Amino acid sequence: MEYRVELPLKVVADRNAFGSASNFADFCQKQTGMSPCELKAIGYEKWEKRRMDFWNR
Repeated sequence: MEYRVELPLKVVADRNAFGSASNFADFCQKQTGMSPCELKAIGYEKWEKRRMDFWNR
C-alpha cells in the first residue's frame, strides 16, 4: 500500500486475490498489527517524502 496510496481498499484487495476487502483487512491486522487505513497513512507519508525529496533536489 506504500506505492499506490491512491487506490481504494477494495481495489487493493481485488488486485491481490483476496475474496473481499474484509478478508484483506483481517490479513493486514494479523500480519502487521495495523489496519489497512493505518498502513495506507504510513505509505502516504513515505510517498510524500519521496515526492518532496525529488522536487527539492
